[in-house]
Amino acid sequence: MAMNVMVLSILQQMRPRLPAQATLCCLGYPDVLVSESQARQILGPERAARLRYRADSAQILAWHRLESKLDRVIDADSLFEAMDIKFTPIDLVASRGTERVVDLNHPVAADLNAAFDVVLDAGTMEHCFNVGQAISNIVAMARVDGYIIHLNPMMMINHGFFNFSPTFYQDFYGQNGHALVSAIHGIVVKGIDVQAYPLDPVKRHVADASNAMVMCVAQKKHERAAIWPMQAKYLNNPTLKAEIRQSAQG
Repeated sequence: MAMNVMVLSILQQMRPRLPAQATLCCLGYPDVLVSESQARQILGPERAARLRYRADSAQILAWHRLESKLDRVIDADSLFEAMDIKFTPIDLVASRGTERVVDLNHPVAADLNAAFDVVLDAGTMEHCFNVGQAISNIVAMARVDGYIIHLNPMMMINHGFFNFSPTFYQDFYGQNGHALVSAIHGIVVKGIDVQAYPLDPVKRHVADASNAMVMCVAQKKHERAAIWPMQAKYLNNPTLKAEIRQSAQG
């Protein structure tokens, strides 16, 4: 799981809307794949000066194949400390050493419910086979009016169990009475740089790159249990018939 420059930028823009002692749950320990200059530009020089760097940077960069793009990896704990955010990483295994072990295929422990101002899914949900339970857990862990950030694969064969379409987020959050507070975007990552483009939430779309991802931000609006949505194209056209247009003479 990794945090790129766009995720960091969104968090920084969101920060003024969060409590002074904000809490964030990260699904997986995030490898912060952001350069020092990018961090200074987003956080400002004073906060960027508080960042620390991981002793295992070389191994992390090799895992992500970014040895030629970054010299070292920002320590995520120090990043969230600099942003005045209390950070709780959860994962199936403690791969970076500080994660709380949680299996999102099953309901989360009671103390995690409504515990966080932000839940960050920057590439975890696709690895959960029980994806309906996983997204239910993600919403459950956010407080009412808290935020959920998703960055998941749209076109990455065998990266995880699933690729996601924009309609997944539109239909799940909309039909459950929560709010999408950002447009849904396609994301293409090239090294440590990110390109974004808007996506229609329902219409068919051809991905622009083989490694395209989909990104959105949702806001939790209530504590009711999740329902399973109907895909919008069927909800909008339950008879499954095409519209026949009459000619001007007909």
